[in-house]
Amino acid sequence: TISISSTEGFSSLVDITGGLITKLQVEGASTNTLDLSGGSISELSFMSSGTNALTVGGTLSLNRITQSSGVTDVNLWNDDHFTDTMVSGGVLNFNNQDFNLIDGAVMRLTSADAVVNFKGTNTAVKSGAQLDLGAGRTTANALTVESGGSVRSTVYGSNGIVSVGSLEADQLTLDVGASWRLYNDGTFTDYESLLNSNAFLLGVSTNAITHGLTSSDVELIGEGMDAYWLYSINDLVVTNEGSLYKLYARYGMQNLGEALNAEGDFLTLMNLMQSEVDTNVDLQNALINYGSADAASSAITDGFLRTTEMGSTLVGAQSVLADQIGVRTREHLRSFRLAGKTGPSGARGPASWWDRSMNRLHDALPSFNLRDSMRFAQDRTSEPTVSDERPSVKKPWISGVQGGAIPSFTSEIVIPSHYQTWGRAYVADLDQESTDGFAGYDASVRGGVLGVDRRFDHAVVGVAGGMSKTIVTGGDGHSGEADSLQSTVYASYFTDRVYLNAHISFASSDVETDGVSMFGYRSEYDANSLSFFVGAGIGYKGFNDGVMITPEVSLLSSKYSRDGYTSSSSMSQTLGFEDMVFDSYDQWSYQSELGVAFSSIKLIENTRLQMAFQPEFRVHWVHEFEPNPDGERYEFVGSTQALHAQLQSREENLIRLGGGVRCWNWNSQTTEFGLNLDHLKGDAYTEWMFSGHFIHRF
Repeated sequence: TISISSTEGFSSLVDITGGLITKLQVEGASTNTLDLSGGSISELSFMSSGTNALTVGGTLSLNRITQSSGVTDVNLWNDDHFTDTMVSGGVLNFNNQDFNLIDGAVMRLTSADAVVNFKGTNTAVKSGAQLDLGAGRTTANALTVESGGSVRSTVYGSNGIVSVGSLEADQLTLDVGASWRLYNDGTFTDYESLLNSNAFLLGVSTNAITHGLTSSDVELIGEGMDAYWLYSINDLVVTNEGSLYKLYARYGMQNLGEALNAEGDFLTLMNLMQSEVDTNVDLQNALINYGSADAASSAITDGFLRTTEMGSTLVGAQSVLADQIGVRTREHLRSFRLAGKTGPSGARGPASWWDRSMNRLHDALPSFNLRDSMRFAQDRTSEPTVSDERPSVKKPWISGVQGGAIPSFTSEIVIPSHYQTWGRAYVADLDQESTDGFAGYDASVRGGVLGVDRRFDHAVVGVAGGMSKTIVTGGDGHSGEADSLQSTVYASYFTDRVYLNAHISFASSDVETDGVSMFGYRSEYDANSLSFFVGAGIGYKGFNDGVMITPEVSLLSSKYSRDGYTSSSSMSQTLGFEDMVFDSYDQWSYQSELGVAFSSIKLIENTRLQMAFQPEFRVHWVHEFEPNPDGERYEFVGSTQALHAQLQSREENLIRLGGGVRCWNWNSQTTEFGLNLDHLKGDAYTEWMFSGHFIHRF
């Protein structure tokens, strides 16, 4: 580091032709003259309060120049000598020749006390260069900002008055493709007072101002500006005030699409909302209250380009129902033929219960005695008389008392041991985490199903029906409820080791949904779910015939469909939101499962309870073949522009772990009870399902 200092009354003269200098520091209160023609200087710093004269040329390599005070006259230079220049105070003059701020170069004025004067005929800010006016003052004869070049100026305030770094030129030209950034330093905060005004003075010219800028080329950034994201530079205005031309940046409502970097459906939505936002102050304030463009973009996307994940949830509810039917047929197979009988086959039928019931009915209702009834009928019949008239026929009156006309049941009735009734109650909780810009959702499915089936030698056929309630709570504010009625027809064919299962299920749902509360949309519609299930497995005995091992594979195909509907907003009067008219919609899900079930053949018995218990453990890999549902199409009332509410992708690969236990009484194996717990887990999806069941065998 070399320090040069002039004292009052004495001048310094420095001539450098070579060498490697880290920092050359110029100080003093008098005059310093520097002639630099060779060597390398990392930083040249002017700190004197006097005047400096600088000539640079030759083979000199100069990386950085700073000035904090005094007056410096640059009388000769090459453009590549001023690639990093900072003026924090004082005056920097470029005399006698044109100045080009070349590609990659930056010139900064960092305070209101900084002044730069370009005194040559022409000054140019080249492509890739930046002239940072800061809060200082810059002058030129003719200044041109070429395409790709940029200007930056600081917006600051004092006593509620806004000020901007000053640019003055006899002729000011801003080419198409140039840009300008206004940086707020935080000292001015009353931006609402600037709305719809020529708020920022960019440049002043005594001759002419020519520019090819658009409002999008001028950006207002800096401290606290996110809070005013809806407002920005929306126009550029050149005025003629006496002998001066002035270029102003006008502050006001900006284009929503540009403010939020919108594209696709989001851009279409912004264009539809623009006219309402321009005139509706309530809507403007509501959007401003989000605090930033990113927050507003996220909220608008959630409100208008997302919807309640009812389709995926009701498809999931079909999967839950399929599990109930699947467990039912598995229990039946465990009880009968597959890999040997592993559970109770049930009594031959509830004959004793039937007989007891019939005897009670016999005691309570009248019986029939033919002889006594006939005698009583004869006693009530009059003696015949001779007459040409045909006598009337009188029928006996039968009393409804003990010994009356209803015959007793004496023979034992035996119901064939082929029928079973069963019921299941279940609760499932689903948690879909946020993925790919979607907020995720939680859902619960609670329901029950009752069924009856008939067993044949190698098959079982049955029907079942039930109801469930599904509740969805979205992380983005969407929510909904569905009340569903379900019906199922199922069948299973089995041999000593192999089984095939199939069922068809249909659910009809009444759905109510609520959108994001800020926008107040609510809707009601009908939806249907239809599913087809096929499965197969083979049973093996293992571990000394103590465990039945059943590899299983299945495919569940589910179709969700709903009617078209209209979603209305409670904010239509204040915020001006039109109703959304949704098209009818359907989506398919194809879900396969591959896994194995382990069921104990040897029973766990409790002598105190006189009950037998049979545990089971299951593990399956679940794969979804259609993880990406289509968006739901809608239009605003009065518009023909189509928009799409996108749906979150379903998890593609999951692991299901489950376990359960069945139990029955030793003395009466007619009725069986059981509990099951299953856990479904993916990268961003979790499901817990708890169910209980009973089976009564006739």
